[in-house]
Amino acid sequence: MKILVIGGSGIIGTGIVEAAAGAGHEVVALSRQKTIIQKDFPNVRRIRADWSDINSAKAIINEGGGYDVVVDGLVFTRKQLVRDLEIAGRHCAQFVYISTAGVYEQPHHNAAEDAPKRLEKLKWSYSYNKRDAEIFVEQNADKYPCGITVIRPPYTYGRTRIPVAVVGRFNQYTLIDRILKHKPIVFIDDGHHPRSITHISTFSEAVAGTFMKRGAIGQAYHVSDDVSYTWEDVVNTVGEIVGVRPEIVHVPVSCSRVTAPASMTK
Repeated sequence: MKILVIGGSGIIGTGIVEAAAGAGHEVVALSRQKTIIQKDFPNVRRIRADWSDINSAKAIINEGGGYDVVVDGLVFTRKQLVRDLEIAGRHCAQFVYISTAGVYEQPHHNAAEDAPKRLEKLKWSYSYNKRDAEIFVEQNADKYPCGITVIRPPYTYGRTRIPVAVVGRFNQYTLIDRILKHKPIVFIDDGHHPRSITHISTFSEAVAGTFMKRGAIGQAYHVSDDVSYTWEDVVNTVGEIVGVRPEIVHVPVSCSRVTAPASMTK
């Protein structure tokens, strides 16, 4: 099979590229950045291009007669999904939309696919927009010639990402630095709510297993490990690895709220 992975340099995209290539598929990894994969697969071709540019996107999707499967990891809104389906929907047999496990009502861990997903209950714009795009699929999938599969990853980690929620995605090694320097790791809650935290290989192999499977068309899957962890568990594990016990500080949510100065409330 010929597979196009849109967003092939992120942790999810890279994982799917490796899983698909390892299964023997011909893979095209599309990204604006350099795609870093674990081994030099001879069946992987990297394309550095801007998918948001309509002309570049059309040229890529039309090359070589199209693809069997297009995996789209760059959809964050309904508008983006509609655009990508208009570009790719007639040039592939299966379109895989990577959504998020954040579409489930919170708090949740190890949620099943039929867990509540009411749009009005989603407070995080990322989750709201991902769910809104899912609703478009549910209502309009039959208008496209390709089959559509929705897959929801939980928080994923791997060799290029430390599982951590207390620092930004691009400076995650700050966590290790703070632990080594005995600086406090702050949680804006009690840190004891379990989360689904899944290694990227688990998620990616499951995604690759849906390729060109008739039963996967029209389905929405949630892929996660069987075990949930608290963020405090994760930080303590990182501390064990580096040999320093983390200094964890819990700040109640009520203390984290900012009160406007009196001059601003008049």
